[in-house]
Amino acid sequence: MKLIGWVRKSNMASFIRLAVEAIHKVLDDVIFSLETYDITTVHASVGMYLISKYIRKNIDSVVIFSGESSDELMQDYMYFHKAPSPEKAEEESERLLRELYLFDVLRADRTTAAHGLELRVPFLDHRFSSYYFSGTRYESSQEWDRKASAERDI
Repeated sequence: MKLIGWVRKSNMASFIRLAVEAIHKVLDDVIFSLETYDITTVHASVGMYLISKYIRKNIDSVVIFSGESSDELMQDYMYFHKAPSPEKAEEESERLLRELYLFDVLRADRTTAAHGLELRVPFLDHRFSSYYFSGTRYESSQEWDRKASAERDI
């Protein structure tokens, strides 16, 4: 059994575990929902498709929140820590956010919509992202260098 995700309703959480056979059973449906055979997209979609199926069957809400885009916005991918400067990291973050609708958000929307769910992506709210980018995440380039150096030493 493989843990594919968790669902939280109020202060209760449900962990979803599925056998590999369950994943194999939905592959055709996932491909149909996505309208693509792209292996990376299909691979990334199976979990969300199955969680959406579980939510639709077991929870009486049709509007769900997703953390899509938080890694791109908040620079949580490992390669961001190797950026030469905070400005370059921010440029990369903005580039990823501009292209997100072509991949991750589209995948998430199609896999949830296949079960009649409405996906909300709060990290893509323009007010939130503008607020986030307006803050100074590092006091100076010396602090950026210090933090990058410390991470390399770990």
